[in-house]
Amino acid sequence: MSLAPEQITHAGAVVVRRTGDGEPLYLVIQARRNPMDWVLPKGHVERGESTLEAAQREVAEEAGVAAGDGPSLGTIAWSQKGKRVRGEFFLLPEVGTARQEEARAVRWCPFADALALLSFEAPREILQRARDATRT
Repeated sequence: MSLAPEQITHAGAVVVRRTGDGEPLYLVIQARRNPMDWVLPKGHVERGESTLEAAQREVAEEAGVAAGDGPSLGTIAWSQKGKRVRGEFFLLPEVGTARQEEARAVRWCPFADALALLSFEAPREILQRARDATRT
């Protein structure tokens, strides 16, 4: 059975940390498959879980960061293992630490550095949406 093109199977987040002067830093993580790539935290939505809950869980598991609630940044599609998947991304504030379950490098970067570090166009688009939403 194939998925409808609009079905959301993944969730992820742009997590924001504010510096002492209020400037945003954005969370990027090392990709699991290719450690040379940098990505946003994301993963499968599990049964009974909302996309927001999945995004928060993935941030905790992949980055060791506890994230609060935040607005949707919309959806993007990408190829994964030869299949097209769709994920919803959220703009979430950092609220603390969590137990990191995956051994991945984590970086907090200003927007320009995060944009340059991200390895793929779709996450760059989501990061741009996040920056537009965080401008005060």
